[in-house]
Amino acid sequence: MTQYGGFGNGVSVPGIAAAPLAAIRERTFPRLPAIGLGAYFLATAALSRADERLSWIPQVAGLAVGLVWLATAAVDREHGLIWSKPVMLYLCWVLWTLTGAVVTPYPEWFFGVWMTAMKVAVITFIACQCVRTRADLLTCLLFVGISAVVIFVTGKENIMRAAAFRGTVEEEGSRVTGSLIGNQNELGHFAVLVLMTSFLCFFGFRNWFARLISLAPVPLALYIVAASGSRLAMVSLVAGAMASYWFHFRKAGAGKVTRTIVMMGLGLGVVAGAVYFVVKSPFFFRLVNVFSSTDAAQDEPRFIYFVKAMKATAEHPFLGLGLEGFAMHRLGGSVSKGGHYSHSDISETLSCTGIPGFLLHYGSYLAFFNRLRRLRRSALPPQDMAMVNMIMAFLVVVLTAGVVAVFITHRLQWPLIGAMCGYLGYLQSRYGSAAGPAASTPAYGRGTA
Repeated sequence: MTQYGGFGNGVSVPGIAAAPLAAIRERTFPRLPAIGLGAYFLATAALSRADERLSWIPQVAGLAVGLVWLATAAVDREHGLIWSKPVMLYLCWVLWTLTGAVVTPYPEWFFGVWMTAMKVAVITFIACQCVRTRADLLTCLLFVGISAVVIFVTGKENIMRAAAFRGTVEEEGSRVTGSLIGNQNELGHFAVLVLMTSFLCFFGFRNWFARLISLAPVPLALYIVAASGSRLAMVSLVAGAMASYWFHFRKAGAGKVTRTIVMMGLGLGVVAGAVYFVVKSPFFFRLVNVFSSTDAAQDEPRFIYFVKAMKATAEHPFLGLGLEGFAMHRLGGSVSKGGHYSHSDISETLSCTGIPGFLLHYGSYLAFFNRLRRLRRSALPPQDMAMVNMIMAFLVVVLTAGVVAVFITHRLQWPLIGAMCGYLGYLQSRYGSAAGPAASTPAYGRGTA
């Protein structure tokens, strides 16, 4: 975004000395809208795919969050709307996809899909408004971790059975089934998101007890990754570890030689541990088979679908085929089994929403990246700098997963990005103009502690 409204720009006052960053007080406890948003994340992760009879609960939770935010905004008029560029571009993308109504072969199905996309965009916007401080964001991320505990406990028997698989050929039912998130790729992706948010909490909290609590979902998420057998999750896990090393551990020594060596060693250990975990995973052979030869890679359905999607884009470069048009036109799958997605955010946005849709969708990611890049050049406090670095690693995971799967309207991923954008707006207002450790920065809000 170019400007963040509602935070107040700092002004220099003659005769008043600049305050060190360490002296700036921040809110200790989360605001009510952030707590409500965290409950929404829990309901979405645990109940969106669990049972059709329960799918209304996340929608009601989202509506409740919106009402709480509006009520809070009416009372506390100090904070205006946050016009976050990444969020607004995503909303513009959803509005652009409405043009697909002109070309879709199944209008009724199309509008049902579009309404889902619009709900995701609206809750993403609301999430951006609900999060204003680090405490707000950390609270939301803790609820994501709690959702992993719920999913693991409810599906423990199936998860442990799949994680104990020791074959070399995939068998019917060998991967986890019957969990609250039934699709193995979505389950694996969820687990990797939990890993990233857990480490965000670890680096964001100052209290060591809170840090340890935030790491509690990590072993459960690793079990879920192993049980899912998802190649997407395996690759995303390694990508997240490498990005964490590159964006955080590599430069976390604060100029001190000993600390730098320790942090770099710790980061390399995280990468090595992620690689070792993936290699020892029970379904690692699925990943090996794909890269065993060029022919094997070209025979992979994802590759075939990508080629078909590019052909469809060449034929319909402006409007595309409409949301889920790739599946509706049976370019993937078969008539008897139904259509498949193109299995890539890149190919799905191009073939279904045209080149303008692709530019809007990935323009949102680019704006998100640029905001992070600028903040990483600012003089942030240690916890906030670590959070920004790990959010950058989170973005790498999201982009990596999007290469081989479709998450363009993901119910958890996009609202999480919205919440992060609200936090980044807070940082931009407070520290964005700071060029050094003693730069002048504006005080934030009322009731800080």
